[in-house]
Amino acid sequence: MNKCNMDCYGKCQREVYVDDKCILHCIKNDYQKERNSGLLSSFYNEFIIYTIAQLFEHTELLDDKYSKDEITTYLKSDRFGNDEYNEALKKSIFIPSCIHFPKRNGRDTFDYLKILNLFGQIHFNCCEFYLSSLDLDNVECFFQDCKFHGRWTLYDYRVFENEDNVIYQTCEFDKTVSNYIPEQSDKLSTYRYSQFDYTCQFKKNIEFDRCNFTNRLFNTNQNNYLEKNEIEKMIIENCIFEQKFKLNNYHIQYLECKNTIFKNKFEFKENILTSFIVDNSNFSGLSDFFGCNFSTFKVHKSIFDDFVGFETCIFGTDKKSKDKIAQFKYVTFTNFLNFRNTQFKSGLDIENINLKEAPNFLNSKIELYNTNRETFRILKYSFDKIGNNIEANKYFVKEMKKYREELSKKPLKGHIQEKIVFNLNDIFSDFGQSYLKPILLLFIFAFLYMLVLYGYEENILYKIYKPMNIYIQPVVDVINHMTKNILPFGKFLKNDLEFVSLIFYIIFSTLIWQTIVSIKRYTKR
Repeated sequence: MNKCNMDCYGKCQREVYVDDKCILHCIKNDYQKERNSGLLSSFYNEFIIYTIAQLFEHTELLDDKYSKDEITTYLKSDRFGNDEYNEALKKSIFIPSCIHFPKRNGRDTFDYLKILNLFGQIHFNCCEFYLSSLDLDNVECFFQDCKFHGRWTLYDYRVFENEDNVIYQTCEFDKTVSNYIPEQSDKLSTYRYSQFDYTCQFKKNIEFDRCNFTNRLFNTNQNNYLEKNEIEKMIIENCIFEQKFKLNNYHIQYLECKNTIFKNKFEFKENILTSFIVDNSNFSGLSDFFGCNFSTFKVHKSIFDDFVGFETCIFGTDKKSKDKIAQFKYVTFTNFLNFRNTQFKSGLDIENINLKEAPNFLNSKIELYNTNRETFRILKYSFDKIGNNIEANKYFVKEMKKYREELSKKPLKGHIQEKIVFNLNDIFSDFGQSYLKPILLLFIFAFLYMLVLYGYEENILYKIYKPMNIYIQPVVDVINHMTKNILPFGKFLKNDLEFVSLIFYIIFSTLIWQTIVSIKRYTKR
């Protein structure tokens, strides 16, 4: 007979059942077919033999009180009513290795779950699971290097002591991982022990609804510069995290957090996310988003009670993507908020946030195109408050540019003066941010004034169309005479060109003032 080719801590010597694998190691993914074919009952019988072999590999586990034949008879009896045997088994450690566990049904006489529930400690080593859950009652569990082929439901297992003190270590989940949902709508599923270490891989989604994690969900001390793990979708709703939440160095397609409370530190660093959405959630401890990259970022009706850091983060993709604006709507920050060295490639919206302290946006880059005026006003005020006038002036300019955009959409009637003033201010000095523009314009207008004087001295204007001079001259004389009486300019005006000289003097004065203001904005203490 052919022997199983599975190599798990030594070659398997069992007879082949299907596809060069024995009954314990072959693939099992069709419950009805496997039940009807007898595969499940055969697996159960072989699993009992395997279990007994594991138990008596070290006889001290049963204190040498019971023989192999006694325990074999007991496990095959399918009654499990002997308290003495049950107590001995509860003190034993069971380490199933490389077993492929099929789907099960509690009504079957060959349900292997009743065997597993006899033990107090189980270390699943390199096993594969085709079922959706294992309801192990009062059993300390540890899943190491295991693979879960179907959707997997978490139960509140007690942890079997291990180096990282987690339930799942270096495990692979091919489908969605979710929690057990209580029948009562107002009751939470409680998880008392850490679930995953950083080496676990999630091929699909993580979905938690109505959970209370009294310990860490991810208990990890990984190096943040290791290759990024991936999570397709992570949805957290109506949950409570009582201990530190730490998830670093992941690539997540979609993360949504609703109606959730984080009572301790929230550490979420060096992650790359396509979508990050938080709604109606509270963060009681320090929140650290250092080095994250968010394509879509939206936080709505949430409260941050401690320091919040978004240092060196990147938000959005490009200025044309209006739906990628980083949005904080009706969000309250009761402590310090840090956006230092951060990029907002698609713009920023903090118009409706509540701040107790001025946020830090030092060396941040914010795309003008999609950012609203109120956001720039808040940033300007935050720098003014700490005395950083140079940075405040930069955001003042952006605030003015956004206001000019707003004016351009308003009707001309009733807003003509504002539109003229704002457009000239932008043209002359970029709202006081550029001193080169007014200096350059000074030279240009000085050259134009020189041409006007030259034209007057050479009588060029009067030679253009001589018949009109008789009508134009009286009007020019009246305007020039009125202009002479404007103090204190009268004595500085060019004879017979008083009105034109006054216009140029006003332009020169304005440009000089704009130059002084621009220079002061760069040098003011």
